Amino acid sequence: MSAAAIRIRTLAAAVVVALLAGVCTPVTTAHGGVLRPALRPLAADDDVPGVPLDEYPLVSRTVTGTLDAVPISLPPEDAIDLFSVYLAPGEQIQARLSATPGTDFDLYLFSPDSVSFIAAIEVASSITAGTSSESICYTASERYGAGRYYLAVVTWNSEGSYQLDWHVSGRSDGNVPGRALMSSSVTGVVDPATDRDDVYALPLAPGQSVTCTLTADSPADTVKLAVYPPMWDNGGVLEPVLDVYHAGDAVVDQGSAVTLNVNVPGDRGGTWYFDVRAVSPDTAYTLEWEVANPDVPGAPLDSGVATGALTASTVWMFPVRWGQQVTGSLWTSPTPAAASAWLFAPGTTSVADTTGAAWSSSWSASDQPKRFSWSVPSEAAEGIAFLRVDAPAAPLFEQRIWKSVTSRRLYGADRYATAVRISRSGFRSGSDVVVIASGENFPDALSASGLAGAYDAPLLLVRKAELSDVVQQEIDRLAPSRVFVVGGPGAVSDTVVASIAARPSVRVVTRVSGADRYETSAEVARRVVSRLGPDFDGVVYVARGDLFPDALAVSPLAWRARRPVLLTAPGALSDSVRAVLHDLSPSEAIVIGGTGAVSSAVFDEVDGLADTARRVWGLDRYATAAAVAEDGVETGVAAPSFVAIATGANFPDALAGGALAGAEGGVLLLSAPSALSSPTQAFLAGSREGIEACRLLGGTGALAETVRTGADTALAVTWPDHPPAWW
Repeated sequence: MSAAAIRIRTLAAAVVVALLAGVCTPVTTAHGGVLRPALRPLAADDDVPGVPLDEYPLVSRTVTGTLDAVPISLPPEDAIDLFSVYLAPGEQIQARLSATPGTDFDLYLFSPDSVSFIAAIEVASSITAGTSSESICYTASERYGAGRYYLAVVTWNSEGSYQLDWHVSGRSDGNVPGRALMSSSVTGVVDPATDRDDVYALPLAPGQSVTCTLTADSPADTVKLAVYPPMWDNGGVLEPVLDVYHAGDAVVDQGSAVTLNVNVPGDRGGTWYFDVRAVSPDTAYTLEWEVANPDVPGAPLDSGVATGALTASTVWMFPVRWGQQVTGSLWTSPTPAAASAWLFAPGTTSVADTTGAAWSSSWSASDQPKRFSWSVPSEAAEGIAFLRVDAPAAPLFEQRIWKSVTSRRLYGADRYATAVRISRSGFRSGSDVVVIASGENFPDALSASGLAGAYDAPLLLVRKAELSDVVQQEIDRLAPSRVFVVGGPGAVSDTVVASIAARPSVRVVTRVSGADRYETSAEVARRVVSRLGPDFDGVVYVARGDLFPDALAVSPLAWRARRPVLLTAPGALSDSVRAVLHDLSPSEAIVIGGTGAVSSAVFDEVDGLADTARRVWGLDRYATAAAVAEDGVETGVAAPSFVAIATGANFPDALAGGALAGAEGGVLLLSAPSALSSPTQAFLAGSREGIEACRLLGGTGALAETVRTGADTALAVTWPDHPPAWW
């Protein structure tokens, strides 16, 4: 048991014993007479469930209070204040404590399984002796799961007031599963209070060795590096590493420059975790790694080209997506030589056994270059592929990899099943939050993308009066604990909400709605900003609410940047939207569509309520969608690496597709149902060398095969296959 846990048990036991023994503050009458000793009632913030910090509407991320454990004779007047906040894996809590000078208050974070303070399960703590300046920065993991975590402010021997500042943010890489190491050198910034850990993941084969070097940009800074195996020995039992704060067998060192050499035992092949942890404030760093043996993971093909000296067996790694044809060529000099190559699909743990290769080929010495090609067969085959090449050592070589992309469809039997198929594509490991909207009409759902992005959630569609089997099954697969329903009972009935609430994983269903589509968008905006707090970048989108295309086009950007989408009538700004713009006081309002969509009068009013406003528009809905995509790329909100295409003639497929494109960091384009629209074709052709995946949303009834063939023609790239300069 840790020292912190012993202190908790000691204090908790003292309080309980004192209460049971009747030690108390005497109660006096109005005339000054003592009636009898009485137990001090247990305050709401003394024990589980504590006081929730994150109830909506969120007024403040600062709480204040007082503690008193002086004198230490029993019982302490008020030695514990307990608060609760909801966390799901991937969400990070930052908490900072300050207090009256001379006090010694401590800060603890307990798991959702804690049933009382006396039986609390500690997740993290900050217990610096002799001070009340404490902080916790922790990213929730699968070890403790989703639920209400408990923040405890505790004192053992002090009396005074305190201030607790807290914040919850999403998209954290501060714990397992971390971020895939796709480059041999990565940079970042860590800070003990605001972003304590950056965790990276790298597949390593048994017998493999890796050298990793962590260097702080400033020699005056200290940073820690810990390398964790996939499994750790917990008292003789091998357990998976689910949380870098609660695992062992790590190789650890710290300093301004750290180099670790890690050898992979025969029973520890799999994904290893590299935890860069802050020691000094605001520390910028560079992490570099290199493997010594020709096995998984190999060397990253960072730009698709590798050059240097060829060894007897060489391994490379590179990402692949469904719809790609991976083509390669190998040049060697000065003496042509025979060679063999094997390509291994994602999920491969070792390339030593070539019988498991997805593709193989051999070339004679006269084959120059040595070419190969492999098509990624399915969505399940996406991930990190490995290429092994065996050849006599050569002083010079060049290995090229390039990818030709063709579109693939995501569709179902109807709009509801299509939304489910899209959700399965973008949210394969589930989601703690799901956003639900009507699939029968678009107004309420148009603003849902920003809310989904704020919680990193998919968007599913439902009928007004029925929760279909396919949607019910997808909710069960995603296993959310929280569900937001956008729209009132006129859009999604109370019966459907009750059916959602009855799913096994669902704990809370929250309806977000207003009197009309405009007020609903305003209420959604308030939810988004309340969720984000200081993470809100101050930008809002404004689009017409009487038609759907413009708001749909901006939905992946709203998801990715976690920005509200406010709806307006073309000629007048509603009171509810005007009020929320006034309250939010955005730094920028981006108005989607020309003056026929959002009039000059509305634009001017929006401009007056924001620091600045600008338009993004095109000649029609297809050109506007392309212009929105271009703007997202130019401003760094999106990248053209992922493109989704939906029909511009109807709304359902694009509603769910916006969340997918946002989660992929990509864009959403619109097309006429029967032929690829010219602005969409131009975007694909102009971006094709950077496009990694293209998804058509909906079946042939939504987008005809001619749209698919048009997209594939626009995506076609002829990659250069000329000899290297040294050839």
